Amino acid sequence: MFGASSCASLSIESRSIDSQTYLKSRLGESIQRIQERDHFALRYCPDNTCDEIAFDHMTPEPVAWDVLLAFLTLKSSYYVLRDFKTEAVSKAIPNLTNRYQVTEAPKADFSGADIYDTLKQSYKFTVYFVRFDENHVSRIISPEN
Repeated sequence: MFGASSCASLSIESRSIDSQTYLKSRLGESIQRIQERDHFALRYCPDNTCDEIAFDHMTPEPVAWDVLLAFLTLKSSYYVLRDFKTEAVSKAIPNLTNRYQVTEAPKADFSGADIYDTLKQSYKFTVYFVRFDENHVSRIISPEN
């Protein structure tokens, strides 16, 4: 289902913006980290629904937070994120683009829109849509997988 993988074409540069801090400062309590026996997950839950990204324990924690930031900014369909997305595209995504560089392609060819796909190809994770209804939890794999 998921697992860390190293990709020769990806290098990680220094982290000038910490994605966890950035997300929690802008989205607050709607951001959650869930620890399970065989994996951990990061969730964005603005109401009784969530975008959830599950990672195995081999995935570095900073990478997981970067994935969540890229997903919420570039892929999530939550309307309530529109102002967050506008800010993140100009402030946080360029930082991620600089952090994860595709080494066999010129840097000029690596746009902000590519960062989520690059992370998806380099690290294994699964995106879910989660809904909480009274005593029932529905968890389905997102079309973004």
